[in-house]
Amino acid sequence: MKTYTSVIFWMRALACLSIVLIHAITTTFIQSDNIGKGTLIRVIQLLLMFSTPLFVFISEFLLAKNYHTSIKKSFFKDKLLFLGIPYVCINIGISYFYFKPKTFTEFLGFLESTMFHGAAVTYFIVIILQFYILHFLFSKYLVNRNPILMVLFSVLFATVYWGIRQFIPQPESPILAWFWDREGWMLFLGWLSYFILGFYTGIYYEKLMANIKKYTWPILLGTLLSTAFLIFNYVSGVSTWVESKRFDIPIYVTMIILLFFLFSAYFKYVPKFIIFISNYSFC
Repeated sequence: MKTYTSVIFWMRALACLSIVLIHAITTTFIQSDNIGKGTLIRVIQLLLMFSTPLFVFISEFLLAKNYHTSIKKSFFKDKLLFLGIPYVCINIGISYFYFKPKTFTEFLGFLESTMFHGAAVTYFIVIILQFYILHFLFSKYLVNRNPILMVLFSVLFATVYWGIRQFIPQPESPILAWFWDREGWMLFLGWLSYFILGFYTGIYYEKLMANIKKYTWPILLGTLLSTAFLIFNYVSGVSTWVESKRFDIPIYVTMIILLFFLFSAYFKYVPKFIIFISNYSFC
């Protein structure tokens, strides 16, 4: 049965506000010709990069929590209507108003890029749809696995995936090069850790919340260390990408998600304005 979970209101609202702030900062730098300047602001922007992963995590968490290993018959139809129609409409708008094509043929080219090649911010919808398919195919298998080992493996896998794209030169093979381009963003591979974490936290939500206070200090320390690691990699020049597709983001986002659950265990009240933003975050 579908139930409401207070932590999700906080997650959706803060992820929504973070995404708006991320793009506002980027636009400001572009408009003022200050790309590469303002290290402190860029670090703040980097720390907000949990937002898109958080959105895709929420989709699987709610699916696992509400339906466990099964889904209702009209699920895929409903999701295609709820996510598919906005995906097409928003990409049409982006292709016309943002890219400003001069001909209809050029418009179709931009539309193809936004729809199928990750050229627009709507790419996360494709990832969410892939999560639904993964849940349908593998949930009954995953439920019998060790949650901790599966989460650890998935975080390692995602870290390696983004690390390969970041530190190994793009191969000449057109097929392999596809993973290094924007299309690589749209595959579930780099986002697998959020799917696995969402699945198990959804399945074992009550058990998680009943015991999470026991791990307050490990979660706080883990969040601090992963944050410090992220900042160090940026400031030292190991990775100067300011995006959610970094090799050090999966562990950082994992700790941020656990921090959200920990926060929810101590603070039950959700302000009305947080609920309001959460309810309309996708819109």
